[in-house]
Amino acid sequence: MDVSPEKDYLTEVYLRAAFVPYLQGLILESEGAGKAFSLVFMDLDHFKKINDNYGHPFGDEVLKYIGSSLRLSFQGIPSRVFRYGGDEFILVFPGTIGREAQRLVQLLRSNLDRRPILYKNKLFKVTSSYGIASYPADGKTVEALLKQADIALYFSKHRGRNVVSQASEVPSRQVVHKTIVLTTLAMCLLFAWVNWQFLRQNFQEAVRITSLMVEQVREIDLDMVLLNDGTIMRGKIQHETDRTLTIQYKTTDGLESFYAEKSEVKRKTYGLKTPKSRRYDETRRQNPNPHY
Repeated sequence: MDVSPEKDYLTEVYLRAAFVPYLQGLILESEGAGKAFSLVFMDLDHFKKINDNYGHPFGDEVLKYIGSSLRLSFQGIPSRVFRYGGDEFILVFPGTIGREAQRLVQLLRSNLDRRPILYKNKLFKVTSSYGIASYPADGKTVEALLKQADIALYFSKHRGRNVVSQASEVPSRQVVHKTIVLTTLAMCLLFAWVNWQFLRQNFQEAVRITSLMVEQVREIDLDMVLLNDGTIMRGKIQHETDRTLTIQYKTTDGLESFYAEKSEVKRKTYGLKTPKSRRYDETRRQNPNPHY
């Protein structure tokens, strides 16, 4: 394979060293002729994972495949392609404005999508992200154009990779993206708040029901005295005779005792925890000798 000293031996595109002199000359030529051109920063997606998972020999095959795809996609189209770094490429389209450059890059994306790489009897699909900057709209120097193209490339990566972005669109798209992010965040916070309110209300209801159940259990455990006037007292019957009883019950001020004549009591019940030894045998009082 006969490759020019200015070209990369793997991809057969121009080396980075040839880029700056070429672009400086193109800027002078375009400035004198009043013409525009576009510069595209291209970066392979997840190339490090490709090397890590399949080894550097496969990584080299991917780079050869990218070089071949670049040459085939832009054959007959005024363009110059440079390998800028390990998996970074720069495409320059003289006399082409941003929208037309984007159309050409979309053609490359389509070719990569339809033409996966074959390696050891397996097909692999490789994608790239792209950032486009145009002269003179986005910059008038090598450094300015590279910076704007790099910003657009980063924006493409941020949008999910395998995306083409123009430097002129980045500010407006960033605003849209931030708006979407903030709206999504607000919706998440609203959803979390609604769920919190729901959980809080349900928790409060659960606490209320639990308290009622506990109170009911406590009431079952307590002795109960119903007076003829409808007054109900729950507590512990401390003392009881044939004619009187004394019940101790809890109030907000503490424990109090109530003394009553049996004639004032309409009904009484003993709590589940009241031992039999403390329960007064009313039946025996009424009929001391049931076998009589």
